[in-house]
Amino acid sequence: MERTRIIKEETVKLLCLISTVKTNRFYIPGETKMVERLRKDAFDKGIYATLTYLFYNIPSNPKLSDLKCYIKDKVLNLIELNDLYYHAIVIEQLIEILKTNPNMFNTAATNEGDNNELAGNQSMDGIE
Repeated sequence: MERTRIIKEETVKLLCLISTVKTNRFYIPGETKMVERLRKDAFDKGIYATLTYLFYNIPSNPKLSDLKCYIKDKVLNLIELNDLYYHAIVIEQLIEILKTNPNMFNTAATNEGDNNELAGNQSMDGIE
C-alpha cells in the first residue's frame, strides 16, 4: 500500500516536471524554443488540466498535503496569463472535437483508437 502511494506521488511529480513553465526571462537560443514546445505539448496533451484537477480533488489528508503543495509551487504558482489563454484555446478545441464525435472515447476504447482524433495525430500546433 505504501509503495503504491509513493509511485502515485512520484508520477504526479513527473507530470509537474513535464508541464513546468519557464521560470527565467532570458532567451537561450535553441533551448528556449524546445522548452516552449515541450510546455505547449503538455498543455495539448492535457497534463496541465490533469494536474489542476488533481490539485482541487486531492482529499485533505496530512499525507497528501506535501503533494498538493508541490503541484501548487511547481506548476500552478508559475503559470502565466499567456499559458492560461493557450490552455483555454486547447480546451475549446477539444470541446469542439467532442461535439462532432460525442462517442469518441467509447470508440477509442473498443476500436483501439481507429476514430480517435486525439491519439497523437492531432495537436494544437496552429495555436500561438
